[in-house]
Amino acid sequence: MLAIKRAKPEDIKRVTEIARESFPDPWSEESFARELTADGAFYVAENDGSLDGYIIIRSMGEEYEILDVAVAQSARRDGIGEAMLATAVSFAFESWGKKVWLEVRESNEAALGLYKKYKFKEVGRRKGYYSNPTEDAILMERQL
Repeated sequence: MLAIKRAKPEDIKRVTEIARESFPDPWSEESFARELTADGAFYVAENDGSLDGYIIIRSMGEEYEILDVAVAQSARRDGIGEAMLATAVSFAFESWGKKVWLEVRESNEAALGLYKKYKFKEVGRRKGYYSNPTEDAILMERQL
C-alpha cells in the first residue's frame, strides 16, 4: 500500500540512492539532510514497506518551489510520482501558497506530461541550465 509521509533522518540514505540512480548530478546526502529542517516539506513515498520516492518543496513566502523529486527506477509508472506531486501541491495550497514553481529537463517527457496533467504551465526556459548532458530547463508554474 502506498503512503506519502514526511521524511525522517533514517530515510536520507535511501533517498540519496534514488537520487543517484535518477540524476547525473544528484544532491549529496548532506544536502538532503539539510532539507529535513528547511522551510517547506520533504516527503517520501513508501510502497509495501519500500521507500520508492521523494519530493522536496520549499516555501518562498506565498510561492513554493519543488526543488527535487524522484522515483526509484524499479517503481516508476506505479503512480508514485503523481501521488507525491499531489501531496506537495496540497501542502502549498493548505499553507496559503499562491503558486508552485518547478524546473524540469526539456527531455524528461514523463515528468513534463505529469506536470501538465497537474495544471503546470510552461512560463520560461533556462538555456543550458543542466549539465551531463547540457540541456535547457523548462520553468513551469501552477497557480493555486
